[in-house]
Amino acid sequence: MVLNADDLTIQSINPTYKQLLGTRDVRGLPMSEIFSGEHVDDLIKALKTSVRESRALTMGPIFASVDGNQSDRPRFNHTIVPISDASGKSVTRLFVYSEKVV
Repeated sequence: MVLNADDLTIQSINPTYKQLLGTRDVRGLPMSEIFSGEHVDDLIKALKTSVRESRALTMGPIFASVDGNQSDRPRFNHTIVPISDASGKSVTRLFVYSEKVV
């Protein structure tokens, strides 16, 4: 998943996220509307930290997922990688990789 660094809106999703989301078009929507779980606030804070400090972060396992199924409380490891502009001085996007913990 690729996010806009300024407002954490979704720019694009990969096939695995598409599978989880079904036919829902989430481009342009904020992360906070798509992810659910008790640690979503922690995930949002980590995203903002990655932008502010221009460094990659790994979170997990935490309860923050896009599948909406909280009955079995799925946990995910999230890796956040900042993507800088051509000058390397400003983070413009974030790449988020999420892996379900079994």
